[in-house]
Amino acid sequence: MPIFSAVSSRVILNEKISKRMLWTIIFALTGVLLISYGSSQDKSTSIYGDLCAVGCAASYGIALTYARKSKAKSMIPVTPFALFMSGIVFLPWASPFIFEGLDAQYALFHNLLIAASTCLIVLGPRYIPSAEVALLILGESILAPILIWLVIGEYPGTWALIGGLIVLITLFTSNLIALIYQKTK
Repeated sequence: MPIFSAVSSRVILNEKISKRMLWTIIFALTGVLLISYGSSQDKSTSIYGDLCAVGCAASYGIALTYARKSKAKSMIPVTPFALFMSGIVFLPWASPFIFEGLDAQYALFHNLLIAASTCLIVLGPRYIPSAEVALLILGESILAPILIWLVIGEYPGTWALIGGLIVLITLFTSNLIALIYQKTK
């Protein structure tokens, strides 16, 4: 996603890609490629899933760039509509309204968290380049499997852990460099 955000920001907004951002993307991409390599070793995965993931990352990266382009207008009113339409698109593959126990409360809480976080993500490109927003989102994508492993014991695999560690170290280092650079100004 950061690559698509950076390239679309360059093409659509004529924003330059900083050296720090370029190196961050290269190292983060290395980590993501290691994760993909690990999943390619699993017989239950297919290229179709990887292509869907690339398509999702591309559309998300471009959407962040358009959110940055229209920063004078609030994109938050569009967010619920976009989430609703995503739900409609995936409805044929879902088993909706089958709740047991606390499922309804969990679903409501989950939906509120998704809506709030999406609104914050939509606000992000107003203040920082869309590629940086995408890199922060990438950090969440890496932390999620680790948290799932810690909470329910589903091991993500050695390559996923190595690739994820590379991505997290890259994001930490990049943001630390940006913070130090900003303080010296």
